[in-house]
Amino acid sequence: MKKFSLFFLSLVNFYNSQIFSTLILRNRFIYFNASDDKSLIDLKNISSDKTILQSQLMLAIIEGDIDEFENLADKNNIDDEDIYGNTALMYAAVNCQDEIIAHILKNFDYVRLPFNKWYQSALTLAYQVNCLDVVEVITYLLPDEIMNEFEFLITNFVKEIKMKHLHAAKNIKKNIDLIFNNNRSMQSKMTDLVQTILWPAFPGKVNWQQLFDSCIV
Repeated sequence: MKKFSLFFLSLVNFYNSQIFSTLILRNRFIYFNASDDKSLIDLKNISSDKTILQSQLMLAIIEGDIDEFENLADKNNIDDEDIYGNTALMYAAVNCQDEIIAHILKNFDYVRLPFNKWYQSALTLAYQVNCLDVVEVITYLLPDEIMNEFEFLITNFVKEIKMKHLHAAKNIKKNIDLIFNNNRSMQSKMTDLVQTILWPAFPGKVNWQQLFDSCIV
């Protein structure tokens, strides 16, 4: 029987009303959607919960077993999500599995990348862990993805600010910054989008902090 190391995709710790969660990056954890205060992070093995890695497919991605992944992946499981909305694409991104990313995008008719509950995609997660090979594969196979994601994030930032969802807005801003800061050649177009979509929605607001402050009641 093939042995797998014990990996979990789990982290639900309510501390100061914040939800922490992790993706596995080989033998270490990458935190995403963590609050600014990381002083109390409690990793748990919730073996009976949906937060544990549920499938051989996810384990194959983490182990970098491309042959096993290709044998297991099909249209019925490729979009399966954990409770945080992470899919196989996101697991592959944080594990720098560019061949698996290429296999998914070439064989499963993706037009746009999905987002998890914190408005992260495989692209922004790849930026976060500096997996440039993954970024290259995504942008080659989905050449419009960078600008499409940026527009999606700006549009949803407006929505979350108007609904006074401060933490969601801050999560989106982190991903906006990741895309903006990693694509200098597109920054002029991105700035135009911000000027077209964001600021007209909030007359009188002149910076991001004022928008965040407007969520606090």
